[in-house]
Amino acid sequence: MKKIIIPFVIIIIIAVSVFYWVNGSAKSTEAPADKHAEKQIIETITPKKGNEISLKEYLRYKVLTSDEANVALIGSSVARGKGASLPMFSWFNQLERKIKEENMSIANELHFSNFAKSGYTLNMLVEDGQVDELVSERPDLVIIETSVVNSYAKNVSMDDTIAAINTVVSKINKESPDSMVIFISPNPCSVMQQGEVENALGLTYEDYREETKSYIESKDWEFVDVYKGMEEKIQARGLELNETLYDGVHPNDLGYRLWFEVMNEYFNKKQDLSSNKQ
Repeated sequence: MKKIIIPFVIIIIIAVSVFYWVNGSAKSTEAPADKHAEKQIIETITPKKGNEISLKEYLRYKVLTSDEANVALIGSSVARGKGASLPMFSWFNQLERKIKEENMSIANELHFSNFAKSGYTLNMLVEDGQVDELVSERPDLVIIETSVVNSYAKNVSMDDTIAAINTVVSKINKESPDSMVIFISPNPCSVMQQGEVENALGLTYEDYREETKSYIESKDWEFVDVYKGMEEKIQARGLELNETLYDGVHPNDLGYRLWFEVMNEYFNKKQDLSSNKQ
């Protein structure tokens, strides 16, 4: 019996050895091919002059070259998602899900952080340390919602509003110089009669939106006019503004869906990202 068992064991050992040798050889020949394919992908989505890529491709590039990609948002309650029936319906959470769904193989390496605070202006976010907390994370992409609904409501001067924008950019440049920065406007609101009512300083919501937009664009900083984008979608679908709002200021689920669509379209847009550093 022992004479039968011993040759059988030897045969099994030889078979296992051959299996691992064959598979090891296959992997050694496949690895360079995989590396070559990855190198080609990286080359096509590298943010360099003359090579237009989308922000989604940029995030994929960061994962492939740095093992992860980090997106950070800061702003007011509409950046936080107030008015949505559930957090999952905020525009930022919808954008995160969409990007991860389109990049399932690297979804775990895509990280999204929200530093927005309800009722805060950019000035307050600076003073409260939220901006410092954000830059300490060294995000690859920073989205700054200008928070001018609160600047208007709290009677913050235009000079102080612009100064806060400069302070945020300065902090990012100093502490996280490789971060890409995008400013976005807030949404259309009905309680200020679409921006026509003056605050105690004699300024309207429209004044704050237009002045901050004009200033940001004058500095050649990236700006997404969410207000205009949402207005266009509301008109195209035959909706009334109030149908998209929870309380006249904050979007409801439908409003945040439109906001998400504006941002998703922007993240899909091919552009030269090589100079998008503040």
